[in-house]
Amino acid sequence: MSELRLTATDALARALRQQHALDQRRAGRAVWEAPRIVSLEQWVADTWAETWPQEQLLSGSQGLALWLAAIERDNPGLLSTLACARAALAAERLLLRYRLDAARLPAYSAEERAWLDWHAQVRRRMDQQGWLLAEELPWRLARIIDAGDIALPQQVVLHGFDGPLDPAAAALLQALARRCRCRRAEPPAIAPVRLGLRPSVRVAQYRYVAATIAERLRRTETPPRIVVVLPDAAQRLALEAALLDHVAPWRLRIGNPHGAPWRWSQGLPLAAQPLIDSAQALLALQPGLNDFDTLSRLLLSPVLWPGPASEAAAELETGLRRRGWPRLRLSMLIRVAPAAVAEALSRLAAVLATEPRRALPSRWAQAFEQRLQALGWPGPGQLPSAAFQRVRELRRRLARLGAFDRLLGEIDASRARFWFDELLHAGFEPRADHEQPLLIADPAQAVALPCDLLLVCDASVDAFPGRAAPTPFLAIEAQRAAGVPEASAETHRAAALAQAAALCAQAGEIQVLVPAVDERGAELLPSALFDVDWQPDAPQPRASLS
Repeated sequence: MSELRLTATDALARALRQQHALDQRRAGRAVWEAPRIVSLEQWVADTWAETWPQEQLLSGSQGLALWLAAIERDNPGLLSTLACARAALAAERLLLRYRLDAARLPAYSAEERAWLDWHAQVRRRMDQQGWLLAEELPWRLARIIDAGDIALPQQVVLHGFDGPLDPAAAALLQALARRCRCRRAEPPAIAPVRLGLRPSVRVAQYRYVAATIAERLRRTETPPRIVVVLPDAAQRLALEAALLDHVAPWRLRIGNPHGAPWRWSQGLPLAAQPLIDSAQALLALQPGLNDFDTLSRLLLSPVLWPGPASEAAAELETGLRRRGWPRLRLSMLIRVAPAAVAEALSRLAAVLATEPRRALPSRWAQAFEQRLQALGWPGPGQLPSAAFQRVRELRRRLARLGAFDRLLGEIDASRARFWFDELLHAGFEPRADHEQPLLIADPAQAVALPCDLLLVCDASVDAFPGRAAPTPFLAIEAQRAAGVPEASAETHRAAALAQAAALCAQAGEIQVLVPAVDERGAELLPSALFDVDWQPDAPQPRASLS
């Protein structure tokens, strides 16, 4: 019997696949048949592609380019057209998921009227070109399923769909249920032990979390499954610093080959990696005037200047800093550079001289690759696995720049760099070749993840339920009528309550933590959504792993 297991999130699909593989390996099997486990979003995209559609599915960056073009055409004086385009695209995605009719939307405010004008321009162009957004696929695929025009598995098992669904996902699952046997996976019966802790400050909270994890990993030979919920991505570095001290101190030693036992469900932006930043500095260089920040990033990169050239490039950067030159032409930089640096920069200048003034994005992708090759990025020698994966991902995204040809037409180098930088800001987490029993995720990604211990950090009212922020571009009455959770305080709280209840039903042991005060000394109130008895302070962290 063919079986498909659909999950509510990519993180849950990955966790179930990993758990199945670990179970087979621990059972002594060397070979096994992997079940088909995919998220609903991924299955929709794959199944849609298998129908050989005439329409082209736009990526998030391509959709952003459409909206940005419409906004810049009508409102060139906006302070941040890019931020406005992001918010406008988010409103469009909301409209599609909840099947709101733009023609019937009231427009009381200037924002609502402006959005409807932009929406008309964007939809007109999308219809002419045959372009679609991902939020349109569930509705179309539901009609294809009802028509019987697609092969389906005999049985579909649903994981993590116990909470409220948006209308698009609900319609698709109902269509599947009409054509094949669908059942929900029964979660294991758990009577969790719940504990609420009030550490003094955030740092103490993360130290306690890290020390608790270290003690649990050391307790048994088979590592327990641990999930850490981190609502605020801005606290990532603080949590990771505590994990390095207590859970993986070997990571602080230079050259240590052992990997970290934790994984983030959402990786940092690819552009945030030092290896990728060096490539961005190289691509930002131009024959004319260059600002000092670009030159500094270029000259101080150990990737671009291996061996003796690294010291020469650093001395050149120091000399430029002392002279206080705010901007410098590439030709002048070559003239004042030491021989080892000047030779490499001359190769780069020769490549820049061949670049066109305006070209299609696909042509700029080729030009940017030639720049990287001119300075030998990412450097000589074999790269570690994580660095190799990041380099490969950069080149994949560079190739995606060609998908903007029909959207943007011919553009100059600065505009091409703008859109390539946008592609690089999407998250990326390298795959590890070792077991990682600890997963760190935001609340939405953490729901339904099977685990033995769940640690919820920063569980204050600021995060659970947090502040409702409905889009200002769609009439609030229409959003409430459609059932958008953030459109009213009642539905927003109900959605957050369902999320908290789901989090508290997936582990045998749950610890919820809220610092007493934030970094400014302001009191943090614990969320009432978690059914725990709060203790006034967290116990002292245990000793770290040796």
